[in-house]
Amino acid sequence: MVVAAAARTAPAGAGAAGVLARVAPFGTVVFAVFMPLAAGLYLLASGTWTAVERAVLHRRIVAPAA
Repeated sequence: MVVAAAARTAPAGAGAAGVLARVAPFGTVVFAVFMPLAAGLYLLASGTWTAVERAVLHRRIVAPAA
């Protein structure tokens, strides 16, 4: 909300701060688009790692002692 209000009140020639104030609200849209993808990749990697780890550890526990 504050950024949106700043974008409306920032003068056109405010330089980098003015550009940032006008562009910052769109960062939320970009974040909202990529966050589900990042969460999905995290869950996929975490689940795969856990499954492989459990398979390796289970094999070591069940294997007969030589």
